Amino acid sequence: MDLRSKDAIESSKQHEIDMNNILIAEFMLIDAVDIDTWFEENTELRYHTSWDWLVPVLKKANEIISDNQKGLWRMLTHPFEYEIKDVHEQVVDFINYYNYENK
Repeated sequence: MDLRSKDAIESSKQHEIDMNNILIAEFMLIDAVDIDTWFEENTELRYHTSWDWLVPVLKKANEIISDNQKGLWRMLTHPFEYEIKDVHEQVVDFINYYNYENK
């Protein structure tokens, strides 16, 4: 694999992280204008790297998750037992599930 391919893969991964963070921001009811303004002044949303950013999302998700689903979403109900990267991925999975179920 040449350097350009590695750069393309990294760019693709970063794009996926950015899109997932926008999905989370929308779940948190942050207006698209606010998201655009944030990107003008900062390089990225930080849901994938900061517990300070992710914990409010986890609180909101836990208000939605029913008792019989808590085992299915264990990383959301017991997040500090896991790496933030893994919790972030499950948050995205949960939001996609939630959005699908609430069309």
